[in-house]
Amino acid sequence: MIVVGDKFSYHDDGKVGWLGAFAQIEYTKESLTAFLSTSLQRSTYQRVDYFQYTPDSENRESDKFDFNGYGIKGGANYRLNDVHNIFANIGYFERPANFDAVFENFNNVDVNPDAENQKIFSVELGYGLRSEKFAANLNVYYTEWNDRTFTRRIQNRNPGQDDFTANILGVNATHQGVEFDFTYRPTDKLNFTGMLSLGDWKYANNLVDVRIFDQDQNLVEVVDLPIKGLRVSDAAQTTAALGMLYKFWDKTSITVDYNYFADIYAQFDVL
Repeated sequence: MIVVGDKFSYHDDGKVGWLGAFAQIEYTKESLTAFLSTSLQRSTYQRVDYFQYTPDSENRESDKFDFNGYGIKGGANYRLNDVHNIFANIGYFERPANFDAVFENFNNVDVNPDAENQKIFSVELGYGLRSEKFAANLNVYYTEWNDRTFTRRIQNRNPGQDDFTANILGVNATHQGVEFDFTYRPTDKLNFTGMLSLGDWKYANNLVDVRIFDQDQNLVEVVDLPIKGLRVSDAAQTTAALGMLYKFWDKTSITVDYNYFADIYAQFDVL
């Protein structure tokens, strides 16, 4: 019999330690500005389960698992003249796997101590224009984001029944697109701004052996997910904005902004 204050289904703590370092150098000479940055990260995970193991069990507290990540990024901007400039950035990052990727089976024994780091490669090329009244930037980007981990809640289709949870590992995606923004100031009192972003973000691989658990953390099903080619969810892949600011006096102004969002896709259905 369960009474007020009792724990049921599960009761555990996740202990996460994090350590990081960052360094950057910059170089400037005449029309050229460049930088190089690097970072290091170490994450430590440990799980304490008060529900599945007795206080004297050696499995009540898991081992500690350490994961290292790093990143390196470089970029440069070159001024062709007082009006035009070009720029480029390139980077590679490895982000330590998250807690759920290590303890994917919700216990302290059947763990994944060799969980894959998330891997991110990104490159960007751009052009800028600066004049007395008008300024604009145009850039294109390409990003590969691999070995991501998600935990998804799955609604039970039987009314009154508990929901399920799926641990989804090894998700790869490609993000690419073009972005444009501008500022136009015809007078000291009037200012216009605008932007446009067109993205093409898709999942890049199919997934096998995705595990689904019930609320008691029992494995109930293993499924494959043919998600390759589906659009990445939860963020608008097309966005645009226009804005105007008019200053009547030094401390009085009016602004008008218009924002547009499109190509927002739903999460894929695990079942």
